[in-house]
Amino acid sequence: MTSYLLVLLPPAITSAQTTLVQPTPWGTSTRTVFKCTVDKAIVYSDVPCLGAQRLQIEPSRGLNKTTGKELVGTDVGREKKREVFAEAIRPLTGLNSQQLETETRRSRLAPSAKSDCRQLDGEIARTERSESSSNQESRLAIQEFLYDKRNRYHQLGC
Repeated sequence: MTSYLLVLLPPAITSAQTTLVQPTPWGTSTRTVFKCTVDKAIVYSDVPCLGAQRLQIEPSRGLNKTTGKELVGTDVGREKKREVFAEAIRPLTGLNSQQLETETRRSRLAPSAKSDCRQLDGEIARTERSESSSNQESRLAIQEFLYDKRNRYHQLGC
């Protein structure tokens, strides 16, 4: 007798199989922090600002006591489960945990917004590279362009 295992995948996963997915330039929105200078004071925010430096922040994933027990919150527990799930279905989707999370988040967006997000992924990455290699004269124009693209990315919920 043959037994079968039926696995139901969320819509984001099944649609991810048919579309070419590029990694996002800044990871997940909760882990992207912008370092801004406002009136000579440094401010950190998840909202982009003109001339912002993008920081990749890796949040703490728990605290180990001297007893050897690991203390993690429910949010970290859910995140670890999602990572295990993403790794288990990676042969089917071709997506790592971060890419799967991005596709799942974007699955709620309208098709035009999804398309805009994919386009912004590339534009932001290219603009960040050109900003780092630009001279002082052209840097302001590049930063303004980058600010507009980051702002649009944030507004769309990419």
